[in-house]
Amino acid sequence: MRFLFSLVAAALAMLWAGCSSEETVPLAYVASGGNNHVAVIDLQSGRTLHKHYLGTAPWKLLYDQPRQRLWVQHWYSSSTAVLDLQQQKVIQVLPYRGPGLLDAGGERFLTLSWPGSALHSVNARTLTSEGQRVTEVNRAYALALDSSGEDIWMAQYDPMAEGPHKRYAYLVSYPLDEDSKAPARSQPTGRSPVDIVPVPGQPFMLTADRGTNGLSLINRLGDGRAVPACPAPQAVLLSPEQTRMVVLCWDRGETRFSQMVSYRTDFATRPWPVIVQEKTRRLPAGLTRGAFLPGGEHLYLLDESGGRLLDVDPVDLRTLGEIPVGDQPRDLVIVPTPLSARDRLAGAALAQRHQLEQALSVLLQPGHGFGDLSWTETTSVNSEEEAGARTLRMALLAPDRMRSESAAVTRLAAGGWSIAIGDQGRFWTTPRQELAWLIPSLPNFQFAEAVRQLAGDVPGSPFLRGGLAVDLVAQVEEEGRSYHVIGALSPEQPLSQLWIDSRSGRPAKLVERFPVYQVSGHGGESFSGLAETRYHDWSAHEGGVYLPARLQRLSAGRTQEVEISDIEVDAGLPPSRFDLARLGGLKASAAYINPARPERPQDQPGLALPILPFPGYLNNPRAPHLPYNSNPPTSGPRLAGLAAWGLHSIPVPLELQVHNLEHGGILIQYNCPRDCPQLVSRLRAFIQGRDQVLVAPYPFIETRLALTAWGRLLTLEEFDEARMEAFLKAFGGHDHHADAP
Repeated sequence: MRFLFSLVAAALAMLWAGCSSEETVPLAYVASGGNNHVAVIDLQSGRTLHKHYLGTAPWKLLYDQPRQRLWVQHWYSSSTAVLDLQQQKVIQVLPYRGPGLLDAGGERFLTLSWPGSALHSVNARTLTSEGQRVTEVNRAYALALDSSGEDIWMAQYDPMAEGPHKRYAYLVSYPLDEDSKAPARSQPTGRSPVDIVPVPGQPFMLTADRGTNGLSLINRLGDGRAVPACPAPQAVLLSPEQTRMVVLCWDRGETRFSQMVSYRTDFATRPWPVIVQEKTRRLPAGLTRGAFLPGGEHLYLLDESGGRLLDVDPVDLRTLGEIPVGDQPRDLVIVPTPLSARDRLAGAALAQRHQLEQALSVLLQPGHGFGDLSWTETTSVNSEEEAGARTLRMALLAPDRMRSESAAVTRLAAGGWSIAIGDQGRFWTTPRQELAWLIPSLPNFQFAEAVRQLAGDVPGSPFLRGGLAVDLVAQVEEEGRSYHVIGALSPEQPLSQLWIDSRSGRPAKLVERFPVYQVSGHGGESFSGLAETRYHDWSAHEGGVYLPARLQRLSAGRTQEVEISDIEVDAGLPPSRFDLARLGGLKASAAYINPARPERPQDQPGLALPILPFPGYLNNPRAPHLPYNSNPPTSGPRLAGLAAWGLHSIPVPLELQVHNLEHGGILIQYNCPRDCPQLVSRLRAFIQGRDQVLVAPYPFIETRLALTAWGRLLTLEEFDEARMEAFLKAFGGHDHHADAP
């Protein structure tokens, strides 16, 4: 029976791959990390045929050609979904973040779950676990089989680390055969290798070394050579015939520009291949991954910062076209697909959508929407650390703007961003919005919009936007009741899940999976990343709005009982109270901003300020520190991370601003009591094509505009291009790490 099954599967794969006379077209599967979906794009028309919502922040795609499957690995939900491309249906979900790969025969799927060191083995046919082996190599960010298929190579890298941190400069290999007596080997590379590319049929591999601004060419005997490239290489792309290579470079924290470099290659030459640099091009984009068409005539590149798929001529590097693909695209594969299969694709997921629609049908009935909603949450706390009750006043402005207030902190959230403001005016941002706040607002949406919101697919949202894998819907019986479970194929899967009572149509519980980064098997038990909210005693309020009277929150072995009271519907709350750009009308504390008397220079623009002491990077934005000597600051305490350059829509915490200035950046901040689209448009045009410049709103300055550099401040009441240009020319681009006391 197994032999017959294999023959049938092989025959179907041959038909799918185009061994029949039917014409094929290239479809691109693009992992959109910011929108939590995998988009299926027809490269001939540029049309998006379908979106798969399989988990939070997809970042790795692996194409299993013989079985016509796509393995989709998710960074923030720490899961791998297996998608059947012929049926466009999820057939399994595995609890591994990745990175992973298929062995040479395609029989085993091997994967890590970053930052863990265990290498898991999964039968690629049956999708069952075959065990794991401990490698003692944690934080492996890239995996590859060498061209012989006998060894698996691992490159360590930490994408979560900011500021000073360990940078690895080697690869480690293990025999693929667990019974092999061959020892693990180490191979030196440049600093921070993030991509490993074996050369098919040749005894060589290449690594992209971000910290060394070049490539390492390594042979099977352990010898290596350096290949010059460009600053912070991200990916190495080989043409199908291996006669051309393109390297993509982008330093995420430092620049909004990317560079691509093309090479003429001959890997058959001995003792070392011929690699000759031919073309280079710099463009405003964040290029991270790419793929050649099977014939090699086109190269498709992902622009992570611009949310585009670029069609590039691989010879002269000209851009031939572009296709929008969503926020922060992270990976792509190109699959030759029969025309008939392409035409069936849009309808392939109708059954899944019908299941989802059935689960949400009562919850989304018309007439339950609202403009604003507010209530009081009283939480009973009884643990070893604390006891008593905490009170929060919650307010929700439809569809997704949230405000919560306590005696110490006010928190605003919208579109995936949260800003918390302490009682002394300190504020910090978090690129995450909990799904629990969305649940009361779901009746405001039509079905299609509710799906996008539940999946975390919100345009312009940050990378950490959470969501459900809405293409996974199961029917579950528990304690005599029936539930629709959205987000998992079974309740045991450690994924975010929304349980809806099949009889009442009301949410019963919400399981949220938060990102956790810890090496498994070391240390004691800690937070697993799963938090559960259970809803009790739903009742209707004014306008048919339903809310629970009681919640239970379970996390890390603790249970909190929450009573909901003082419910108000459509009280006319002003939108300004929820405005992230102006921090909800809150004002900074005078104790936090402590302006010092600046010195006025005679020969340079702006005001000079003393450079404040720097005792070391702050551990977090809330860490206490001495006040700054100007508003906005120009030196002083700072975080290890950097804010992204370019145009921001919400304020940037001061502790983050200062580190950008230390790197030679210029910050342009504006204060608009009301919307000022003309000013924002002029600022956007002013920074176009510039590097290391950041524009953001900041309601705590007393003038219309403030420009800051390291130790320099220029304030303006109106847009003044000449003075702003002079400030950038005088102070932009100078690294000041050596100047910090």
